[in-house]
Amino acid sequence: MESAAYAQVCYANDTPLTIIKTVTDQCDENGFENFEKNVAHCSTISATTLLGLIGREHAA
Repeated sequence: MESAAYAQVCYANDTPLTIIKTVTDQCDENGFENFEKNVAHCSTISATTLLGLIGREHAA
């Protein structure tokens, strides 16, 4: 949802866009605890994905 504005602007300007998102918590009473538990792991997943995409671009 937060990425929609970026996507719309890039679409309107014919600019490529890649968005990487991870879910760190659920919308329940344990949300904050889940966030604290998962944020480092989810950040690692996002960073690994981004580095993989960058590597693929340079290899092409």
